Amino acid sequence: NNFIELDSKTMDELSKTADELLEVEHLDFDNTEYLANALFCLGKYDESIKQFERLLSLKSNDKQITTNMGINYFKMKDYKSAIKYFTESLEKDPNNETALSYNMLSYELLNDYNNAIGCGERILKNNSKNTPVVNRLIDYHLEVKNYDKCLYYINQIDYKDHYKKALILYESGRYKECIESSVKIKTAETYHLTGKSYYKLGNIVKAVKYLFKSYEKNPNIDILFEISDIYFELLNIMKKQKTLVPVSRSGMIGL
Repeated sequence: NNFIELDSKTMDELSKTADELLEVEHLDFDNTEYLANALFCLGKYDESIKQFERLLSLKSNDKQITTNMGINYFKMKDYKSAIKYFTESLEKDPNNETALSYNMLSYELLNDYNNAIGCGERILKNNSKNTPVVNRLIDYHLEVKNYDKCLYYINQIDYKDHYKKALILYESGRYKECIESSVKIKTAETYHLTGKSYYKLGNIVKAVKYLFKSYEKNPNIDILFEISDIYFELLNIMKKQKTLVPVSRSGMIGL
């Protein structure tokens, strides 16, 4: 965007200049633009918006002014108004990456992941190597449970979040791949995923083993409940089959 750099002036000097310009009754276009940018840099977003509105009344087709209006609203956390201006800017220039990026983030902050995905994919059409956007698309597709798309984007980059990859593999029912991905990472979370994957594959012994490993790393009572559920389920199966079940002194089934 065209916002001025703060390191060219101290905040005091910038504030003083802005105050002086605000006293001028009729500013020309360039000084109004300077004032709008200065107020933005000073964090006076509502006042900055008033100046940008004046600029838009003079140059309604200016994509940069429209984008800057959106950024002001974004900073004020008025994401719906921000989207309105970013959308207008994109009508003037569909490849405006600044507007697309802020639009994507605005939708994200409104939990509108499908529209955020649309913005992200438009950015990638112009720059397929935009790794931060690819990472965000993985998160958005995870939110809407589109696991195949998650894995598609994971394979496009050197993905660093191994736990999240294992989680996506688990949620998509790829339990063997989940185990392969998570077993090397010795954290409570990955042990938990490994245990749940073994359970889904019918390997009760290894399921319990890794769930206990998860509990040892992070004593979470919910893990013990999961283990208990597995034991009770196994007990019921064995009762139905009229199988003798060896029980240890602690009362747990001796597996």
